[in-house]
Amino acid sequence: MLLLFDELTSTASYSSDFWALGCILFQMLAGRPPFQARTEYLMFQKIINLEYEFPLGFPPEAKDLVEKLLVRLLTLRSKAV
Repeated sequence: MLLLFDELTSTASYSSDFWALGCILFQMLAGRPPFQARTEYLMFQKIINLEYEFPLGFPPEAKDLVEKLLVRLLTLRSKAV
């Protein structure tokens, strides 16, 4: 569910893979998904509004990469890697 942003706004592309990579990297390091919410509706709202917070101790280099991957503009996301 947390990998849906591009599929909601456009067709899937390599950029979708970068979005997924950002979500997976966040979850691997934080131990929870970036857009965790009580309901599916609230989760979608967080995805649309890009509402996520890094936990304390999140590695700075990984935070920088995740911030570059979890962006709306496809062109900016593909420049992250």
